Amino acid sequence: MDKVFTNREHAAWLRRQAELKRPYWYGVYHLPCTEALLEKKKRQYPAHYTDKRMPEYLADIAAGQIAGDCVNGAIKGAVWGELDEREPVYKSHGCPDRSADGMFTFCREQGMDWGAMDSMPDEMGVAVRMSGHVGVYVGDGEVVEWRGFAHGCVITRLDGRKWTHWYRLPWTEYEEEAEKKEEISLGTLGARLLRRGRKGEDVRTLQLILMQLGYDLPEYGADGEYGTETAAAVRAFQVMNGLMIDGVYGAKTHAALMGVLAEQEEDGEPEDMPQPARKVRVTGGTVFVRTGAGREYDVVTVVQRDMLLDWLATADNGWHAVRSGGMSGWIGPKYTEVMDA
Repeated sequence: MDKVFTNREHAAWLRRQAELKRPYWYGVYHLPCTEALLEKKKRQYPAHYTDKRMPEYLADIAAGQIAGDCVNGAIKGAVWGELDEREPVYKSHGCPDRSADGMFTFCREQGMDWGAMDSMPDEMGVAVRMSGHVGVYVGDGEVVEWRGFAHGCVITRLDGRKWTHWYRLPWTEYEEEAEKKEEISLGTLGARLLRRGRKGEDVRTLQLILMQLGYDLPEYGADGEYGTETAAAVRAFQVMNGLMIDGVYGAKTHAALMGVLAEQEEDGEPEDMPQPARKVRVTGGTVFVRTGAGREYDVVTVVQRDMLLDWLATADNGWHAVRSGGMSGWIGPKYTEVMDA
């Protein structure tokens, strides 16, 4: 199941929808309000699209609003549209078209945590439900919900509504301190989903590799920030490799990129490959370079004191991925130091 956003990203997006006073249109998953959509929904759900309600629906169209209903707005529309990063793609990221009650059942079937309200964690991005309805907790004792035709998308107090259960969503990366983590220099490319707004050494590594493969980043280069330019380069890579074109660096895109690098390694490195912004200096006498980030891995080669290796990434355990003379591997932190090139 794809991770699409962090819990804090989801909560911030939901608060924006409430601030924008998104209207409630039954059976609509965060789509622009148009006359064509209105006619379609009138045929599907005549009991919800009565003549009495038409003036408000037409006003939403005139205002250029975007509409949803409870589960379609808060969950399906958010996942399918990747928080407005693209037009919603129906049933994308493994998110099914389920009712409010059906979504609760689906998430439990996926093994997600859930429980009665007295056991709910104080955690953004947790869904809350009552029979036939769902909202999402956004912190500070507040919930965003598409409450109904008369209310639209609103912020309500968690303890002011008769919620019965909470549950986590499989498309959400729940982080206890997500904002803080976004600034951490995470080193191992492929260890987390990368999308616009992410920062870290893994982003820098991705950017260096993309430039190595000929995908231009002319304005910002390898700055360690996943912005519009990097997302465009990832989309271009996805086009060339027959992947879903979403500009998000997930597991399938990572696997494809690693495959391309493996093929390139067999063919030899390009002469004009951009150099990494950092080097690893060997501070010990004779140090092993290994196939993985640990002493349990096989030795690739040995390096000597004061040799400078191209820095590629740093794993959580402190081991550095390095490259020298067309050979890549991992070297321990005890007898090395990372320095600017």
